[in-house]
Amino acid sequence: MVTLEESIKIQKDIMDQAADFMKKASKGAKLMMQPPNVKVGQTPHEIVYRKHKAKLLRYAPMTEKVYETPILITYALVNKPYVMDLLPGRSVVEVLVKAGFQVFMLDWGEPTMNDSKKGLDVYLNTYIDKMVDKVCELTGSEQVNLLGYCMGGTMALMYTAMHPEKVKNVATMASPFSNEIKEGLLFEWTKDFPIEQLVERYGNVPGWYLNMSFGLLKPLDKMDKNLNFYNGILDDGFTELFLAMERWSADSIDVPGQAYLEFVKAVFQENTLVSNTFKISGKQVDMKNIKCPYLNMVALKDTLVPPDSSLEIGKYTGSEDYALLTCDTGHIGLSVSGKALKKTWGEAVKWLGERSGGLK
Repeated sequence: MVTLEESIKIQKDIMDQAADFMKKASKGAKLMMQPPNVKVGQTPHEIVYRKHKAKLLRYAPMTEKVYETPILITYALVNKPYVMDLLPGRSVVEVLVKAGFQVFMLDWGEPTMNDSKKGLDVYLNTYIDKMVDKVCELTGSEQVNLLGYCMGGTMALMYTAMHPEKVKNVATMASPFSNEIKEGLLFEWTKDFPIEQLVERYGNVPGWYLNMSFGLLKPLDKMDKNLNFYNGILDDGFTELFLAMERWSADSIDVPGQAYLEFVKAVFQENTLVSNTFKISGKQVDMKNIKCPYLNMVALKDTLVPPDSSLEIGKYTGSEDYALLTCDTGHIGLSVSGKALKKTWGEAVKWLGERSGGLK
């Protein structure tokens, strides 16, 4: 038998839930009718150099003194790099600039069919190399700190192995390296995938194809995201972050075919980074040439680049000053989650600061 007090409480709960639903429905309708223009990449910056479609972004200092060695961020050829500077308070770039670093970022631009035959040699030894030289010229530094994310991190290691004299410290974030793992659908699918046929068919690997592939890794993710959005829709900060992430994930670009082919074969199929037999234009890229300090950052809940693919990168390099930082987040969370930005990046800033010369 339901008591009067219990009956009143049940009715109140129903009314509260109904009111909450109406507020959320009203906010959702307003967002659909007038979608907000979420502004990303707000940390002040300017384009200081161009090489074909690639651009070099320089961020304005936020401290009176800056570290001697500048940081150059190299993102993946997939998607766009502004996830490193998504929103105020959700930005790796902002964290680094406020800590006193001179920060630059390489924006690859959007490839056309004219770029489909460009391999990793071009992207490493022309684009990254030119950007490194320009950063040194603009700052008066003889070396740079390279910070690479995902595929961009693996490319940063390749570049450092080929040009060790130009890199003071190298740091990677959620970067694929080894395919000797027992987890990760992307690695399983790619091991025997006829990548040559895909590149032959399209020239450049379509952004829509990559987005579809990433979506299939977690087929229920869209349902979860919609539910999370509904639950948090009344929080303006949550809504802004959600919409910024949706904008970034949908802002996919094609990937130059030859470079993609070479990268997939090296990392996902032939495992040549682990065996140290990776070659560019017939010349071995020896990972043992990486003798500078190396910081490896790994997201423990990463479903795109499983932790086991990157946790042991350090042992394949020649660095004697190696540090591993892990964070209990997913692939993108490593760059935007409050947990990562406060704790993990706090440790990363300290590590880099101790190895980047004095403040000037």
